[in-house]
Parts: sequence; structure tokens; C-alpha cells
Amino acid sequence: MSDALLNILDEQSAMGFTGKINILRRDNSQTHAVVLMFEGKIINCQAASRSGEKSLLDVVFRDVSNSMTFKVIVEPEVVTLDDGLFEWSVEELKRRAREVYENYLNSRKLKPPGHLKLVLNADFIIEGATVEPDEFDVLSAISDYSRVQEIYDHCPLMEYEITRALVSLRRKGGLKVIG
Repeated sequence: MSDALLNILDEQSAMGFTGKINILRRDNSQTHAVVLMFEGKIINCQAASRSGEKSLLDVVFRDVSNSMTFKVIVEPEVVTLDDGLFEWSVEELKRRAREVYENYLNSRKLKPPGHLKLVLNADFIIEGATVEPDEFDVLSAISDYSRVQEIYDHCPLMEYEITRALVSLRRKGGLKVIG
């Protein structure tokens, strides 16, 4: 288990760091996420099509679970509170991460393979089935992307929320798998 990212955030917080922390994928050195800090507080995280608290938690979970390995580059930069979407101490991040980490681990067992294509079952919509907010977000992503991996990449929800919504939609008969 790696906690390198949390350790770096902890160190930078203790020093009252202001700037950005670039999180690069170790396999290709491409930017995976950018965390903004202001005077030692985490104020934003942008990763793929997501930003904010969920984005930060998702990056931390991927690091801690070793599902992705990262290189971290600390870069002092002018950052203001206006650049932020939230304001967390590292301790707050750790507390919130503990609250949802078990959901993340449990959902990984149910995550469908990335190559599968999903389509909406038209009868599901015609019947007027009840759709929860997370399911709606997933259905919105499916309307633009059919491959499972693309849905995970472009849906604004956390990975475990997407998995939970996909499982629920499949059980309700709202999705069809087409190879």
C-alpha cells in the first residue's frame, strides 16, 4: 500500500505551502491530477473531467490502493482562495477518505471490464422507471460514451458511485451489455 501522496500533502500542509501539486502517472508521465493548496489547506483538485472533493478522494484512493502509481511534483505558484472549490486540511481529507474508502474497495469487485459496451434499454425509459441521481449521471455519460472505461473517465461521480449506479441500473433492467 502506498501513501506517498498523503505524506507529501501532509508535509506541504505543515509548511503552509501555497501552489500546485502535479500528480503524474508513473507509466507515461502524463498529468493525472493537479491539487491546489493555499497556505497549507487543500482548496481544489482537478483530474480528467472532474474537479473538487470527489476528484481528490478518487486520486487518493487510487494511490493508496496502488491501482495507479504516481510521481508527485510540488510546484510553488501563485494560488488564491478564488481558485478553490473547497477548503480542507490534510486531516480533514484523511477523515473523509476513511469514511468512504470501504465503499471504494467493495465496489472494485463489481466493476465491469473496461472494454464492454453498454447501451440504455429504451423500454426502461418508456416505462418511466425511477432513476436515482447517481444513476442519472451515469445514464448521461452513457448517452455520450458506450464503453465502460469511457463512462468511468467522463462521469463526474467517484469510481465507487459509478459502479454502484451501473449495478443498480443493470438490476433494474435499464442497461444492455453489447460485448
